[in-house]
Amino acid sequence: MFRRSFEIVGLGEHFRLTAADHGFALDAAQSRAVSALEGKRGVYLWGPVGRGKTWLMDAFFAGVHEKRKQRWHFHDFFRSYYAGGLALDGLRLVCFDEFHFHDPGDAMIVARLMRELFERRIRLVTTSNYPPSGLLPNPLHHHLFEPTIELITARMDVVELAGPVDYRSLDATEHWGVYSWPACEPSDGVHFTFDFLCRGPRSVQDYLGWAAEGRSWVVTGVPALAAVSPDARQRFLNLVDVLYDKGIHLVLNGQLPLDAVLADVNLPDFARTASRLRLLKQVWRNHDTVPTSSS
Repeated sequence: MFRRSFEIVGLGEHFRLTAADHGFALDAAQSRAVSALEGKRGVYLWGPVGRGKTWLMDAFFAGVHEKRKQRWHFHDFFRSYYAGGLALDGLRLVCFDEFHFHDPGDAMIVARLMRELFERRIRLVTTSNYPPSGLLPNPLHHHLFEPTIELITARMDVVELAGPVDYRSLDATEHWGVYSWPACEPSDGVHFTFDFLCRGPRSVQDYLGWAAEGRSWVVTGVPALAAVSPDARQRFLNLVDVLYDKGIHLVLNGQLPLDAVLADVNLPDFARTASRLRLLKQVWRNHDTVPTSSS
């Protein structure tokens, strides 16, 4: 039981109206998630990409009548942590988007955070593509996170969102940005090359810092991801995570169609990246013809 109950007035109606504004109705799994969010326990939302996990968490964060709250994306959390700016004093709600760990050091940092949140009776709402048992999946390290998994299942309502609909694919008229090939779509914004961003020693902290400097990015020279090094692929995944979460308008340019860029990649969490990149309007363009597009 938390120290004081949240003042949640009409939260279920808030969800229904917000969904209607976006052109859909809550499905059965989303309705179960709303019921859990209307309670007082922590909530762990998990399931495949495009099932509305982040949307539900963000709608909850906006609809709760509580000012003492904090929302972190996975990468933002670690940036704040390493900058020494992780302040929990006075908080009553923490929302943590994209809860996933493949590095044991990251997992141990979050394990300490979760213990402190539970000790302080701060409510925690998370989203993940993994069930609690799938966190830190490497069998060499998984045992390190098992005590935290037990805490999650004991102290939080675990709700799976695995309906048949990928909501990101419903509205083909809304695009996050543009993917053009082989010539670049003319666009204002901060210009980078793939090689600069992903082949060199860049970090998530670099991407977060640069994302604060411009609301539109143009990234040229995107190759087939299967043909680059594992480090370059992982940097590209991190880059897409950061730009998507920050709402940065993205123009990508490559020499191949987007499906060819994404083909034959086997990385943890790549399904999330591919789903987001398919929100880009795809434009075939050369220097002599009018471009054509597909969704």
